[in-house]
Amino acid sequence: MPEGRSNDPTRTELEDLWLLKLWEAQRQYYDAAAKWREALSEQQQSPVPSPDGNYAVSRAARVEAVARREYARVLEVFMDLVVKGKVPPSA
Repeated sequence: MPEGRSNDPTRTELEDLWLLKLWEAQRQYYDAAAKWREALSEQQQSPVPSPDGNYAVSRAARVEAVARREYARVLEVFMDLVVKGKVPPSA
């Protein structure tokens, strides 16, 4: 490490790190949303409601909601960093 340089990451390094986190959160959200849509479609195609189908849709909806909140959180951190220069408390 060059003399005088701290161990703190540069802003560019932080942006790169949070961009990767954003892509991963987006991927997880899109996957969860697709699984929720699939479970809902399967349930709607069944002529008789099934407790297992209702559970699958409910569970998929909860997983999708958690993934959506995490995606929104990471997006907010990334946007604050890129637009406002606000460094997140922990990388």
